Amino acid sequence: METNCSFCQRPFVQKNRCDQIYCSPSCRQLAYMRRRMESFDASKPLQPRSNSTGKTNKLAYKQIENSELLNSIKVAKRSEDYWTFCHSMFWHTQDFYEKEKNKFKVQIAVFFKGSKDIDKTFAELIERACLAKRHAEEKDSRYIPQPEDWFNINHPKGLSSTERWYSALTKQRKYSPEFNKGLTLLAEAVKNYADSRNILDIVFYRHQFISLTHFDLLQWYLNAVMHYQFINF
Repeated sequence: METNCSFCQRPFVQKNRCDQIYCSPSCRQLAYMRRRMESFDASKPLQPRSNSTGKTNKLAYKQIENSELLNSIKVAKRSEDYWTFCHSMFWHTQDFYEKEKNKFKVQIAVFFKGSKDIDKTFAELIERACLAKRHAEEKDSRYIPQPEDWFNINHPKGLSSTERWYSALTKQRKYSPEFNKGLTLLAEAVKNYADSRNILDIVFYRHQFISLTHFDLLQWYLNAVMHYQFINF
């Protein structure tokens, strides 16, 4: 008997049981996960458990919002995200040992030092990398150094040298907020994919970049998605 899957809505033939409602084990598992997520209300605090005597055990917790620990975790996450993005941008034909990548991430973390908004700094660094990429592609004699130099905050031709370009960009945006809007869009797109891995985002941002005729940014975005999804996952 043919029916439609309760999760993906695709038609399938019930082979073993007449009450079969999912076309595959994966759909059954995904449906279970969706029900769990829908039943979870993040706005409600966890309720304390009752012990054998009927008394409730208070849950020990520690407030960590805006704490140094939470900030350090976020810096580590964004440092890894930024490494993946830069790998896709500048050195996509090269492979690196885990020890090397860990060193690069430590170097990247320095750029977040003193930041009051880690995500905002991450977006800025994405835009600065794009400015460097465009600068390097203007002339054959220009190049992006290897990672250990590019992420060295004291290197004269490294990431730190792009600060003046970004400063000029932000000044221009004071008079024209839409100036180089594509860079802001790319930073948003990369952050969203790094966080959620939502493949539906790809279609949306592809359309946005094509509408803005920023075909280079579209290619960089797709390269980044490939690295996040398949190479540096």
